[in-house]
Amino acid sequence: MSVFDERSQVILQDIVRLYIDSQEPVGSRTLSRQSSIRLSASSIRNVMSDLEYMGFITQPHTSAGRIPTDSGYRFYVDTLITQKREQRKQQDYSNVSDSLSRKADDKSQLLQETSRVLSAMTGCMALVSAPRLSQLPIRQVSFLGLGGKRLLVVLVTESGMVQNAVITTEAELRADDLEKINRFVNEHLVGISLQEAQRKLRVILEREMRQFRSLMEKLSVHTQSSDQQVYMEGLLRMLDGRRVEDIQKIQDLVKGFEEKKMIFDVIDHSLKAQGIKIFIGAENPVEDMSDYSVVVRNYGSDEQAPLGAIGVIGPKSMNYQHVIDIVDITASCLDDLMKS
Repeated sequence: MSVFDERSQVILQDIVRLYIDSQEPVGSRTLSRQSSIRLSASSIRNVMSDLEYMGFITQPHTSAGRIPTDSGYRFYVDTLITQKREQRKQQDYSNVSDSLSRKADDKSQLLQETSRVLSAMTGCMALVSAPRLSQLPIRQVSFLGLGGKRLLVVLVTESGMVQNAVITTEAELRADDLEKINRFVNEHLVGISLQEAQRKLRVILEREMRQFRSLMEKLSVHTQSSDQQVYMEGLLRMLDGRRVEDIQKIQDLVKGFEEKKMIFDVIDHSLKAQGIKIFIGAENPVEDMSDYSVVVRNYGSDEQAPLGAIGVIGPKSMNYQHVIDIVDITASCLDDLMKS
């Protein structure tokens, strides 16, 4: 009968740790020399046999050592999450904050820089989802005539994000019409979100301003089509030192990302979770990502309605302790900078 006692747990943690460090199957002789528990090679083989029977490790081929399964990684990660590493995290927070603060004035550049820093510090591919523009308070909306029935709409949010859209109206608007519309917008709609603005307009514009309501509906359609903006960085880092079969899997992953749906599936699942969330292998919400691990965390002051999410995608043998710390720290920095 297999027993998952403290000794077995230590051996499993050592197998995962050594495999992450070396990317090579771990044998009993290596464990007897490098394990944090002192056991003979034969005793370690017995423990490894039990761990394999319970589904925590597997043998990739005959005469090879053992590598962790998804269940083995899951146990290792769950153990890490309960550990505190405050001193190291404080130093990493300072490094991340220094890098991001230089881009804090431009929120689009800030999010792009976040993906770059996150990828550089974890060695994985980073994803950062921008806040949904339709949910952010409006600072200013301007309608500018381009000639004929075409207008340029510039939407600026309170957080400094800018959205430009070219729309076509049902009828040509005169300059004085546009002046009235711009004045109305900045008098009644500044400080509320586009979603709230639409609700408010249903009351205000029931009897008048039909042209303006049409403009706002067109702008809403445009922002919905571009509402989920995702910044990506670090694909080439995933190719470093990978075997041919791994590179083929990464190419398949990229093809899925190019279709965009896979990215949005990952982000949508991330936004539903609170705190750090780790998907390992088959736990991933996207079937095509079963060969990878994803570490994600929301950012934004309200956990019930977060602004967006950040995360990394990497091999199941990633350095979880480091990646979890960096994702958590970067999200905290982004929290602070998005408020400023």
